[in-house]
Amino acid sequence: MANNYLTPNMNLLVPIPTLEASPNWAYDLNTSLATIDSHNHSTGNGVQITPTGLNINADLTFGNFNAIQLRSTRFTDQGSPLTASAPDLECLYGSSGNLYWNSGGGSQVQITNGGSLAGAAGTITGLPSGTASAAFQSSSGTFQFQSASGVAATIDGGALAVRYSGSYPTLTGNYILLQAPSSISSAYSITLPAASSIPGAGTYALTLNTSGAMGSLSYDGIGQGMTSVGANAIAATMNSTGTTSIVTSMTTSNYNTIVSGVNSVSASGAGTIANAMNTAACNTIINNCNSGSASSFAILTTAGITSAQANTIVSAVTSGSAANSLLSNTTASALIGSHYPVVVNNAQGARFTMAACQSVGGSLNINAGVNSFVNNSAGQFTVTWSQAFTNVPIVVCCIDGATGFVNTSSISTSGCQITTRNAVQTLTNISFNLIAYGYAS
Repeated sequence: MANNYLTPNMNLLVPIPTLEASPNWAYDLNTSLATIDSHNHSTGNGVQITPTGLNINADLTFGNFNAIQLRSTRFTDQGSPLTASAPDLECLYGSSGNLYWNSGGGSQVQITNGGSLAGAAGTITGLPSGTASAAFQSSSGTFQFQSASGVAATIDGGALAVRYSGSYPTLTGNYILLQAPSSISSAYSITLPAASSIPGAGTYALTLNTSGAMGSLSYDGIGQGMTSVGANAIAATMNSTGTTSIVTSMTTSNYNTIVSGVNSVSASGAGTIANAMNTAACNTIINNCNSGSASSFAILTTAGITSAQANTIVSAVTSGSAANSLLSNTTASALIGSHYPVVVNNAQGARFTMAACQSVGGSLNINAGVNSFVNNSAGQFTVTWSQAFTNVPIVVCCIDGATGFVNTSSISTSGCQITTRNAVQTLTNISFNLIAYGYAS
């Protein structure tokens, strides 16, 4: 019969009391105590410890080994992300229901955001599920917002500060703030113009229709749509530069529209235009207003326009076609009657007088009130009135049935100079008609 036995977990030699004699039982106890002292709870070295036998109260190291065969890892939620500094570097943890990683470089990296992954670098986080995205395109330097793959998204936000892209990444300098009015009664849209409505050349006005769609309109189109209200407002505020620019660039239909619209103002409208126009503008407006129709005289015959303002236009009409348009129209009598009334035998003895002549090929053909007619050289003439005018008269001269140009100069109370040129601007004797009218004592 044995005097001792071995324990099942560590093979400890245990003496049986009253059976094992001394000193053997002492040797057995010493051997067993030495085994207990060196045990590590591995197989054959004691009973393995269960979780209930552990009380971890400090950091637990794995000795640079892996934790393997884990079913899952559960974190104690932190109220706020851990500060990314020692000892909390290169660690994984949970904060406010989301997963974080503190990098070795000291960065807090949020891995999840609610029920989805947080955005990667260059993206905006918190997007809904599906294929919606917002990402920075480094190649073009732009943010791209999509409601689905390949579908541009609508952006809802406040004011937008627009800067020149060259000022980035430092936001310095001025900017343009795009914002909605402080009070909006209802939502509406503004749509940028289509490519087809952008003019290929020239300057156009920007338009906006009742649907909020932008477009463009030529200056001629503005003139064609003008009412008397708009024409009067333009006439009353335009300076000479603007007036002349409008008059010298418009087409016939637009002259009629604007000129006819100036029908209810005096010096503030018609007078302003009359005073401001230069020679080219005067010729152009007379030529283009339906060849001297009633609308061509809308400015001149407007109630309240002064003789000086009428003189500004009439005395500047030097080209043949403009003069013909002015003189051949029946409204010319209304012009003369309104601004140059004939006064015979008045208290001052003043009267209205006219001088006229016709030159054919450089020679005087018809003469009324002209004392002398001298052909100085090819295309150059001196005309002297039979009776001197009290004030400098108005002189209108036009080409008679030929192609060319005629110009009056040095107009005085005693006469004037005439110059004629052919189509290529060479001084040539060309037939012309001349009329001068004004006051004489």
